[in-house]
Amino acid sequence: MNIETINMGAYNLHFIKTKKFKTITIDVDFYREIKKDEITKRNLLKMILLDSSKNYKNFEYINPTAASVMSVFWPTVSCLYLCISFLTFEWHVTWIIWLVAALIYNVLKSFLCK
Repeated sequence: MNIETINMGAYNLHFIKTKKFKTITIDVDFYREIKKDEITKRNLLKMILLDSSKNYKNFEYINPTAASVMSVFWPTVSCLYLCISFLTFEWHVTWIIWLVAALIYNVLKSFLCK
């Protein structure tokens, strides 16, 4: 494994060359002051963005029905979140839907992937 770091001034580029993996990952980390009430939301958002790329599917599901269910999962969660939030105006509470959805998504993925 060969690790190369290039300082670009405002950011650093890290290149890790290895023959172990076939996937290319680009990771962008933004640094700022830690706020206790944002940590979970920011980490969950990063996880969702990494797992839900439409163009680069990493999972093979057990059948086409499972693939269909998983393809509409996040849009359904988004609609559910917006509907409940607009109906209740409890925005400070309804963000928990994202945490529950991430848990359900990972459980479903573990059962429906080959």
